[in-house]
Amino acid sequence: YVLTFYVVLAALEDSGYLTTAAVLTDRLFNAVGLPGRAAVPLLAATGCNVPAVYRTRILRTRRERVLAAFLVALTPCSATSAVVIAAIAPAAGVGATLAAFALVATVTIGAGVGANRLIPGHQPPQVVELAPLRLPIPRAVAAKAWARFRAFVVTAAPLMVGGSIVLGWLWHLGLVEPTAALLTPVGDLLGLPAFAVVALGFGFLRKELALQLLVALAVVQLGAGAADIGTVLTPAQLAVFAIVTAFSIPCVATVAAMAGELGARTTAAISAATLTIAIGVGAVVARVLGIA
Repeated sequence: YVLTFYVVLAALEDSGYLTTAAVLTDRLFNAVGLPGRAAVPLLAATGCNVPAVYRTRILRTRRERVLAAFLVALTPCSATSAVVIAAIAPAAGVGATLAAFALVATVTIGAGVGANRLIPGHQPPQVVELAPLRLPIPRAVAAKAWARFRAFVVTAAPLMVGGSIVLGWLWHLGLVEPTAALLTPVGDLLGLPAFAVVALGFGFLRKELALQLLVALAVVQLGAGAADIGTVLTPAQLAVFAIVTAFSIPCVATVAAMAGELGARTTAAISAATLTIAIGVGAVVARVLGIA
Protein backbone atom coordinates (compact mmCIF):
# COMPACT_ATOMS: atom_id res chain seq x y z
CA TYR A 1 0.00 0.00 0.00
CA VAL A 2 2.73 2.46 0.96
CA LEU A 3 4.83 1.66 -2.10
CA THR A 4 1.82 2.12 -4.38
CA PHE A 5 1.09 5.45 -2.75
CA TYR A 6 4.67 6.61 -3.27
CA VAL A 7 4.45 5.73 -6.96
CA VAL A 8 1.26 7.77 -7.36
CA LEU A 9 2.71 10.69 -5.39
CA ALA A 10 5.93 10.66 -7.42
CA ALA A 11 3.89 10.65 -10.65
CA LEU A 12 1.87 13.65 -9.47
CA GLU A 13 5.07 15.47 -8.52
CA ASP A 14 6.76 14.71 -11.81
CA SER A 15 3.69 15.88 -13.74
CA GLY A 16 3.87 19.29 -12.04
CA TYR A 17 0.29 19.02 -10.77
CA LEU A 18 1.06 19.31 -7.06
CA THR A 19 1.89 23.00 -7.29
CA THR A 20 -1.49 23.57 -8.91
CA ALA A 21 -3.18 21.57 -6.15
CA ALA A 22 -1.35 23.65 -3.55
CA VAL A 23 -2.78 26.85 -5.04
CA LEU A 24 -6.30 25.43 -5.36
CA THR A 25 -6.40 24.28 -1.73
CA ASP A 26 -4.60 27.27 -0.20
CA ARG A 27 -7.73 29.10 1.02
CA LEU A 28 -9.11 25.88 2.52
CA PHE A 29 -5.93 25.16 4.48
CA ASN A 30 -5.57 28.76 5.64
CA ALA A 31 -8.44 28.05 8.06
CA VAL A 32 -6.11 25.77 10.03
CA GLY A 33 -3.06 28.00 9.68
CA LEU A 34 -1.45 26.10 6.81
CA PRO A 35 -0.64 26.86 3.18
CA GLY A 36 -2.02 24.83 0.31
CA ARG A 37 1.21 22.82 0.03
CA ALA A 38 0.21 21.11 3.31
CA ALA A 39 -2.12 19.00 1.17
CA VAL A 40 0.88 16.83 0.27
CA PRO A 41 1.77 15.51 3.76
CA LEU A 42 -1.90 15.20 4.71
CA LEU A 43 -2.53 13.16 1.58
CA ALA A 44 0.46 11.01 2.48
CA ALA A 45 -1.00 10.52 5.98
CA THR A 46 -3.92 8.53 4.59
CA GLY A 47 -1.39 5.89 3.57
CA CYS A 48 1.00 6.05 6.51
CA ASN A 49 1.66 8.76 9.07
CA VAL A 50 5.43 8.12 9.15
CA PRO A 51 6.29 9.37 5.65
CA ALA A 52 3.68 12.12 6.10
CA VAL A 53 5.65 13.49 9.05
CA TYR A 54 8.78 13.61 6.91
CA ARG A 55 6.84 15.34 4.13
CA THR A 56 6.14 18.27 6.47
CA ARG A 57 9.68 19.38 5.59
CA ILE A 58 8.21 21.09 2.51
CA LEU A 59 6.55 23.66 4.81
CA ARG A 60 8.42 26.91 5.44
CA THR A 61 8.16 27.56 9.19
CA ARG A 62 8.30 25.46 12.32
CA ARG A 63 4.79 26.63 13.23
CA GLU A 64 3.45 25.23 9.97
CA ARG A 65 5.28 21.96 10.50
CA VAL A 66 3.89 21.56 14.04
CA LEU A 67 0.34 22.27 12.89
CA ALA A 68 0.72 19.88 9.96
CA ALA A 69 2.19 17.14 12.17
CA PHE A 70 -0.72 17.54 14.59
CA LEU A 71 -3.23 17.07 11.76
CA VAL A 72 -1.19 14.15 10.41
CA ALA A 73 -1.44 12.48 13.83
CA LEU A 74 -5.24 12.82 13.70
CA THR A 75 -5.55 11.57 10.12
CA PRO A 76 -6.42 7.84 9.94
CA CYS A 77 -3.67 5.93 8.15
CA SER A 78 -4.41 2.80 6.12
CA ALA A 79 -4.03 0.56 9.20
CA THR A 80 -6.36 2.73 11.28
CA SER A 81 -8.91 2.93 8.48
CA ALA A 82 -8.86 -0.86 8.27
CA VAL A 83 -9.65 -1.07 12.00
CA VAL A 84 -12.56 1.37 11.64
CA ILE A 85 -14.01 -0.51 8.67
CA ALA A 86 -13.52 -3.98 10.15
CA ALA A 87 -14.97 -2.99 13.53
CA ILE A 88 -18.03 -1.05 12.39
CA ALA A 89 -19.09 -2.26 8.93
CA PRO A 90 -19.92 -5.91 9.79
CA ALA A 91 -21.91 -4.94 12.90
CA ALA A 92 -23.55 -1.65 11.92
CA GLY A 93 -23.27 -1.36 8.15
CA VAL A 94 -21.68 0.95 5.62
CA GLY A 95 -23.71 3.98 6.70
CA ALA A 96 -22.39 3.84 10.26
CA THR A 97 -18.84 3.41 8.96
CA LEU A 98 -19.13 6.50 6.76
CA ALA A 99 -20.62 8.41 9.70
CA ALA A 100 -17.60 7.45 11.82
CA PHE A 101 -15.20 8.74 9.16
CA ALA A 102 -17.26 11.93 8.85
CA LEU A 103 -16.99 12.43 12.62
CA VAL A 104 -13.23 11.88 12.50
CA ALA A 105 -12.89 14.44 9.69
CA THR A 106 -15.06 16.99 11.49
CA VAL A 107 -13.18 16.69 14.77
CA THR A 108 -9.82 16.82 12.96
CA ILE A 109 -10.76 20.07 11.22
CA GLY A 110 -12.06 21.52 14.48
CA ALA A 111 -8.85 20.52 16.27
CA GLY A 112 -6.81 22.15 13.52
CA VAL A 113 -8.75 25.40 13.82
CA GLY A 114 -8.27 25.36 17.60
CA ALA A 115 -4.55 24.63 17.35
CA ASN A 116 -4.15 27.46 14.85
CA ARG A 117 -5.57 29.88 17.41
CA LEU A 118 -3.56 28.50 20.33
CA ILE A 119 -0.11 28.38 18.73
CA PRO A 120 1.45 31.86 18.49
CA GLY A 121 2.20 33.20 15.03
CA HIS A 122 0.41 33.80 11.78
CA GLN A 123 0.11 32.29 8.35
CA PRO A 124 2.20 34.19 5.76
CA PRO A 125 0.87 34.42 2.20
CA GLN A 126 1.75 31.51 -0.06
CA VAL A 127 3.71 32.36 -3.18
CA VAL A 128 4.56 29.49 -5.51
CA GLU A 129 5.62 29.25 -9.11
CA LEU A 130 3.20 27.08 -11.06
CA ALA A 131 5.07 24.30 -12.79
CA PRO A 132 4.13 23.42 -16.38
CA LEU A 133 2.12 20.21 -16.68
CA ARG A 134 3.83 17.32 -18.45
CA LEU A 135 3.72 13.56 -18.72
CA PRO A 136 5.64 11.87 -15.87
CA ILE A 137 8.94 10.23 -16.76
CA PRO A 138 8.71 6.55 -15.65
CA ARG A 139 12.37 6.26 -14.65
CA ALA A 140 12.21 9.42 -12.49
CA VAL A 141 8.95 8.28 -10.88
CA ALA A 142 10.42 4.87 -10.04
CA ALA A 143 13.59 6.41 -8.57
CA LYS A 144 11.65 8.82 -6.33
CA ALA A 145 9.19 6.18 -5.17
CA TRP A 146 11.92 3.64 -4.36
CA ALA A 147 14.05 6.15 -2.44
CA ARG A 148 11.12 7.15 -0.24
CA PHE A 149 9.93 3.58 0.26
CA ARG A 150 13.43 2.47 1.28
CA ALA A 151 13.63 5.31 3.82
CA PHE A 152 10.23 4.29 5.20
CA VAL A 153 11.25 0.65 5.58
CA VAL A 154 14.52 1.52 7.29
CA THR A 155 12.75 3.80 9.80
CA ALA A 156 9.41 2.12 10.44
CA ALA A 157 10.00 -1.62 10.02
CA PRO A 158 12.38 -2.09 13.01
CA LEU A 159 9.99 -0.19 15.27
CA MET A 160 7.00 -2.26 14.11
CA VAL A 161 8.86 -5.53 14.62
CA GLY A 162 10.16 -4.37 18.01
CA GLY A 163 6.65 -3.36 19.05
CA SER A 164 5.33 -6.81 18.19
CA ILE A 165 8.11 -8.43 20.25
CA VAL A 166 7.31 -6.22 23.25
CA LEU A 167 3.64 -7.16 22.97
CA GLY A 168 4.51 -10.84 22.85
CA TRP A 169 6.70 -10.60 25.97
CA LEU A 170 4.02 -8.73 27.93
CA TRP A 171 1.57 -11.47 27.05
CA HIS A 172 4.09 -14.18 27.98
CA LEU A 173 4.86 -12.55 31.36
CA GLY A 174 1.18 -12.28 32.28
CA LEU A 175 1.15 -8.48 32.49
CA VAL A 176 -1.90 -7.94 30.28
CA GLU A 177 -4.59 -8.74 32.88
CA PRO A 178 -3.10 -6.51 35.64
CA THR A 179 -2.99 -3.73 33.09
CA ALA A 180 -6.67 -4.30 32.31
CA ALA A 181 -7.57 -3.90 35.99
CA LEU A 182 -5.81 -0.52 36.12
CA LEU A 183 -7.69 0.69 33.07
CA THR A 184 -11.19 -0.17 34.31
CA PRO A 185 -12.10 3.50 35.09
CA VAL A 186 -11.27 4.47 31.49
CA GLY A 187 -13.43 1.59 30.28
CA ASP A 188 -16.33 2.84 32.38
CA LEU A 189 -15.92 6.31 30.86
CA LEU A 190 -15.99 4.91 27.33
CA GLY A 191 -18.59 2.24 27.96
CA LEU A 192 -16.10 -0.51 27.12
CA PRO A 193 -14.90 -3.58 29.02
CA ALA A 194 -11.40 -3.36 30.45
CA PHE A 195 -9.88 -5.77 27.93
CA ALA A 196 -11.03 -3.46 25.11
CA VAL A 197 -9.17 -0.55 26.72
CA VAL A 198 -6.03 -2.71 26.91
CA ALA A 199 -6.35 -3.39 23.19
CA LEU A 200 -6.64 0.36 22.59
CA GLY A 201 -3.47 0.96 24.58
CA PHE A 202 -1.47 -1.60 22.63
CA GLY A 203 -2.51 0.15 19.43
CA PHE A 204 0.41 2.43 20.25
CA LEU A 205 2.74 -0.32 19.12
CA ARG A 206 0.91 -1.01 15.86
CA LYS A 207 -2.50 0.40 15.01
CA GLU A 208 -3.74 -2.71 13.24
CA LEU A 209 -2.97 -4.72 16.38
CA ALA A 210 -5.76 -2.95 18.26
CA LEU A 211 -8.57 -4.98 16.68
CA GLN A 212 -6.55 -8.21 16.56
CA LEU A 213 -5.69 -7.93 20.23
CA LEU A 214 -9.30 -7.07 21.06
CA VAL A 215 -10.39 -10.41 19.63
CA ALA A 216 -7.51 -12.28 21.30
CA LEU A 217 -8.23 -10.81 24.75
CA ALA A 218 -11.94 -11.50 24.37
CA VAL A 219 -11.20 -15.17 23.61
CA VAL A 220 -8.81 -15.46 26.59
CA GLN A 221 -11.35 -14.02 29.02
CA LEU A 222 -14.65 -15.28 27.58
CA GLY A 223 -13.82 -18.42 25.63
CA ALA A 224 -13.55 -19.45 22.00
CA GLY A 225 -17.04 -18.16 21.21
CA ALA A 226 -15.75 -14.62 21.60
CA ALA A 227 -13.75 -14.98 18.40
CA ASP A 228 -16.80 -13.42 16.77
CA ILE A 229 -16.34 -10.07 18.47
CA GLY A 230 -19.83 -9.01 17.44
CA THR A 231 -21.26 -11.45 20.00
CA VAL A 232 -19.23 -9.87 22.82
CA LEU A 233 -19.46 -6.14 22.09
CA THR A 234 -22.49 -4.26 20.81
CA PRO A 235 -22.32 -2.26 17.57
CA ALA A 236 -22.25 0.92 19.68
CA GLN A 237 -19.25 -0.35 21.67
CA LEU A 238 -17.43 -1.33 18.48
CA ALA A 239 -18.09 2.15 17.08
CA VAL A 240 -16.61 3.80 20.17
CA PHE A 241 -13.62 1.44 20.03
CA ALA A 242 -12.98 2.32 16.39
CA ILE A 243 -13.35 6.08 16.90
CA VAL A 244 -10.99 6.12 19.88
CA THR A 245 -8.48 4.07 17.87
CA ALA A 246 -8.64 6.63 15.07
CA PHE A 247 -7.83 9.55 17.38
CA SER A 248 -5.55 7.94 19.94
CA ILE A 249 -1.79 8.41 20.34
CA PRO A 250 0.04 7.81 17.03
CA CYS A 251 1.85 4.52 16.64
CA VAL A 252 5.39 4.20 17.93
CA ALA A 253 6.89 4.60 14.44
CA THR A 254 5.06 7.91 13.95
CA VAL A 255 6.08 9.13 17.39
CA ALA A 256 9.71 8.32 16.61
CA ALA A 257 9.48 10.19 13.30
CA MET A 258 7.93 13.22 15.04
CA ALA A 259 10.56 13.22 17.76
CA GLY A 260 13.29 13.27 15.13
CA GLU A 261 11.65 16.06 13.14
CA LEU A 262 10.13 18.28 15.85
CA GLY A 263 11.76 17.29 19.14
CA ALA A 264 10.60 15.26 22.15
CA ARG A 265 8.68 18.07 23.85
CA THR A 266 6.55 18.92 20.83
CA THR A 267 5.94 15.24 20.14
CA ALA A 268 4.79 14.71 23.73
CA ALA A 269 2.41 17.68 23.46
CA ILE A 270 0.91 16.38 20.20
CA SER A 271 0.53 12.87 21.65
CA ALA A 272 -1.14 14.22 24.80
CA ALA A 273 -3.52 16.31 22.68
CA THR A 274 -4.53 13.37 20.49
CA LEU A 275 -5.08 11.15 23.55
CA THR A 276 -7.24 13.83 25.18
CA ILE A 277 -9.28 14.22 21.99
CA ALA A 278 -9.66 10.43 21.69
CA ILE A 279 -10.97 9.95 25.22
CA GLY A 280 -13.12 13.08 25.08
CA VAL A 281 -14.78 12.25 21.77
CA GLY A 282 -15.13 8.58 22.76
CA ALA A 283 -16.85 9.53 26.02
CA VAL A 284 -19.28 11.85 24.22
CA VAL A 285 -20.09 9.23 21.55
CA ALA A 286 -20.57 6.58 24.26
CA ARG A 287 -23.14 8.77 26.01
CA VAL A 288 -24.91 9.67 22.79
CA LEU A 289 -25.19 5.96 21.94
CA GLY A 290 -26.29 5.13 25.49
CA ILE A 291 -23.52 2.75 26.53
CA ALA A 292 -21.93 4.90 29.26
